[in-house]
Amino acid sequence: MRNIVALLAAGSGTRMALDVPKQLYSIDGKSLLERCFHTFQAHDAIDSIIVVASEATIVPIRELIATLPHSKLASIIVGGAQRFDSSYKAVTEAYNRFLPDDNLWIHDVARPFVSGTLIANVAAALQCYQAVSVALPATDTIYVSSNGYLQTSPDRATVFLAQTPQCARLSVFKTAFDKAQSKPLAPTDDANVILANC
Repeated sequence: MRNIVALLAAGSGTRMALDVPKQLYSIDGKSLLERCFHTFQAHDAIDSIIVVASEATIVPIRELIATLPHSKLASIIVGGAQRFDSSYKAVTEAYNRFLPDDNLWIHDVARPFVSGTLIANVAAALQCYQAVSVALPATDTIYVSSNGYLQTSPDRATVFLAQTPQCARLSVFKTAFDKAQSKPLAPTDDANVILANC
C-alpha cells in the first residue's frame, strides 16, 4: 500500500483575516504550504504528494513547488469552490492515478506543524485500519445549542477536536465521496464523509 498525501491549499483564508491566501502566508520565512510540503516530502512513509490549489493561486504555487525538493510530487490540481469540492477533486485525482488499496491522506496546509512522529503513527495505524483520522481530546466544556439556547453539554471525555491528516483507502474515500454528491449538505470534514456514507 502506498501513502499519497493531498495537501489542500485552495482556501482563501477569510477566517484568518489575512492579506494573502493562507497557503502562502509566511511563518519565519516559510509559507504554510512550504512547511507542510517539506515535512511530507521528507518522510519515508509518504510515497506521493498531490497539491490542490485555487485557480487564483495555482501559478504562484507551481512556482513555489518548483523551488523545493519535489521528487514525490504527483500533480498540482485546481480545487473547488468549497473544501468538500477540493477534497473530492483530490480523491478523484488520486483514484485515477493510484490503486484502490493505496491510502490517501487529506491534509489542510493551514495546519503547518504536522510532525514526523504523527505521520509515522498514522502510517502504522493504516496497516490495521481502512480509515484513520487525527483528533485532539477536548479540554474545554462543550455546549450544544439550538436557536441560541443551551440544549446539552456532552461529557468532554467523549468529545474530540478534528485535525488532519484524515486518511483512508482510496476505494473507501471514492465510495463515500461519490455517495455524498447526491446529498444536500456537503460535510466540512473528510472523516465525516466516510462516517455518513460507508
